[in-house]
Amino acid sequence: ALDWAKRRWFLLALGVVGLRIPFRAMKRLSIAAERIGRGDLSERIPINGSDEVAAFCQAFNRMVDGLSSAQDEILCRHLETIRAMISAVEAKDSYTQGHCVRVQRYASKILEGFEDLPAEDKHRIETAALLHDIGKIGIPDDVLFKEHRLSRKEVEIIRTHVLIGERIVLHLDSMKEIARWIRHHHERWDGLGYPDGLRGPSIPFASRVIGVADALDAMLTDRPYRKGLTRGKATKALAAGRGAQFDPDVVDRAIAYLLSEEKERERVVAYA
Repeated sequence: ALDWAKRRWFLLALGVVGLRIPFRAMKRLSIAAERIGRGDLSERIPINGSDEVAAFCQAFNRMVDGLSSAQDEILCRHLETIRAMISAVEAKDSYTQGHCVRVQRYASKILEGFEDLPAEDKHRIETAALLHDIGKIGIPDDVLFKEHRLSRKEVEIIRTHVLIGERIVLHLDSMKEIARWIRHHHERWDGLGYPDGLRGPSIPFASRVIGVADALDAMLTDRPYRKGLTRGKATKALAAGRGAQFDPDVVDRAIAYLLSEEKERERVVAYA
């Protein structure tokens, strides 16, 4: 009787241990599914063993791989639409010619400093940077091209370009998050930006990156009323806005990029 009791408890314990394995797997699957639902398609389930649970995890990972490929394919299909949008804006505003591409490039350089950020996220932020001023297509010419100081009402009209841009991009199903980033790229770290007065970390990270890249290009580019700043002066201007207009971490990466570029220029000149 004692041996049977021991055997019964041993089988019960073995069953509990056996049940814990699929429960743990299901918990991992639940966490991964939640992250994927938030748009993080980098999540995968570790596969241990070769049983039914491992096969299920493998199938789950294949499904996520398929979602990633499908998302990339959708984005690629929209590239022609994006190019047409950018061409329309650049044809309307001479300053914008090349501006969107430069902002995209600066955003890409800033993002290189965030080494832990998944490549897919960087790609989507770069796409948003390319489209950030698409809403200017809806701004009246007499306001957009005015050379003298804008009235308060005209400033408010100019500021609507972020809302117009959001509405345009929302028509592309795969870019709803990008549309939100476009809406907020003129928010400020101190909460004094527009359109919603978001403050600090409540501003989407992508919008913070685009805001710094946008400001950097505005500083470095010649305008009808002034010459572009040198990289040294642009570095000082970015540092002055650190923690006020700009996210400190993003500014630090932008300054690091400018300093490395300046060193590279000096090295090339020295060896020329």
